[in-house]
Amino acid sequence: MTYMDELLFDQRWNISAAVTDLQEYTHPYMIKFDGMTFLDWSRKNGYPETQLWHPLEAAHAAAADKLIQSYNLV
Repeated sequence: MTYMDELLFDQRWNISAAVTDLQEYTHPYMIKFDGMTFLDWSRKNGYPETQLWHPLEAAHAAAADKLIQSYNLV
């Protein structure tokens, strides 16, 4: 899985034990693209996004290709 914002794992503000548990459980399964969140990577590569900052299909397709290549699934 990937994510769009580093704040997903922030533990500085108003964090309950339940949120911390969820963060710690999911963090090992999260990936970054060249050290960036999906949104940052998408922007760096010039992919279009919605007005609400969600990368569109081209970014998703490129990310899928990158993951497939990196895991040698092809």
